[in-house]
Amino acid sequence: MTNMIDYGLSSLLETPWQIKNLILPIKDEKLFVVVLSTNEKLRDELELIYKKPIKFVICQKKQLQKEFLNFDIKLKLYEIKEEFIKQNKDSDTLLINSFIDILIRFTIEQNSSDIHIESQKSFLTIRYRVDGILRTIINITSNIQKPISSVLKLISKLDISIVRLPQDGAFEKRIDGINYSFRTSVVPTIYGESIVLRILNNQNLYKDIDTIGLNCVETIKDIVDKKQGFVLITGATGSGKTTTLYAIIKYLNQKNNQNKKIITIEDPVEYRIDGVTQINIDNSIDLSFDKILENILRQDPDIIMIGEIRDRYSLQLAIEASLTGHMVLSTIHTNSALETIDRLLNFKVKPYLIVSSLKLIVSQQLKLKLCESCKIYKDGLYIKVGCPSCAYSGYKGRAVVDEVLKIDDKLQKYIMKRYSKNKIIKKLKNSFVSIQERIKQKIKEGVFDK
Repeated sequence: MTNMIDYGLSSLLETPWQIKNLILPIKDEKLFVVVLSTNEKLRDELELIYKKPIKFVICQKKQLQKEFLNFDIKLKLYEIKEEFIKQNKDSDTLLINSFIDILIRFTIEQNSSDIHIESQKSFLTIRYRVDGILRTIINITSNIQKPISSVLKLISKLDISIVRLPQDGAFEKRIDGINYSFRTSVVPTIYGESIVLRILNNQNLYKDIDTIGLNCVETIKDIVDKKQGFVLITGATGSGKTTTLYAIIKYLNQKNNQNKKIITIEDPVEYRIDGVTQINIDNSIDLSFDKILENILRQDPDIIMIGEIRDRYSLQLAIEASLTGHMVLSTIHTNSALETIDRLLNFKVKPYLIVSSLKLIVSQQLKLKLCESCKIYKDGLYIKVGCPSCAYSGYKGRAVVDEVLKIDDKLQKYIMKRYSKNKIIKKLKNSFVSIQERIKQKIKEGVFDK
């Protein structure tokens, strides 16, 4: 919706009547009122209410239905903004705190992962991300942007006077008995500032390995239960690699009753785990991945989690740790398990070191699931439709799809001979199930669409 909705005009209408008739005012001109609608028959009623001629802009029904989702929240945010401007007290943060509180509570109820507050040329856009998709909550005039920025900077322990440089901070908030952590990122843009709040909730996101949806759970458990080895979780950004790593750490921590020393090296630490030694990278004081890796074995760990393999040096240190009696877990950015082997070889590490240490590669993707409430079966396939339950997107929730490569004797020989990815696929055709094959099966089952 490119037009900015006029919530002041909406407040003159009864909300149930407005939603039933799909009437959405977008602009108040001097001589007439502009509304989005699907029905011009209501012109007389609207002209009586607004005492002005009505100009209709015909809009798709589904688009209007999307705009009316959570309409009460949108009206409430608008009312707070209007009250703040009316009071004209820039130093009074009570209303701004209320605005932020309503926004945070709403996005948490929607199972959102982050909130985006973005300065545009003449208005402020507030959006939230659910299942990897950004949804707009409200577009409002930008005269509330600076107060919102100042309050969020204060609670995030940032410098409110800095507006031309990026800043990162954090804060915590207890909502309905649950502690939430928020990571705050502020960057300057050509129209002001863009603020992103990352929502972290240990209770929901620090999951059990048996419940995250992987097909290869028993294989993972079998490998990580051993005394030593190197396990890699791979996938694109946003594929759930960190969630899987935390699930493995949780499993190991509980299984061993905290009798093994587990150390994590993270950038940054996302979820705090009792009984686990977690190290937060801080390059501003030269506390880098490399420096920690160089010294970590002196801490006598049993299990080491490295947030990400970034270069040849971090790979070399991870391999050395796994070869000296440690279980090492990490992630790497590749699109498949077999591509991971090529990537490791491209780091110029000797193949015999890779095959001696690497025990398992798990590659994963997160795919949008079709909404169970509205999907339909047509021409042999399930397809999306859209309903209030899925915010008219046709999708609700995501499912992980994975493929697993256990580095057995046969695969070790292929790596030593530097076989190409395609050649290994041919060799493993009867024993390896790829992500693409699993996705095709899920499409047939009606979990995903084509």
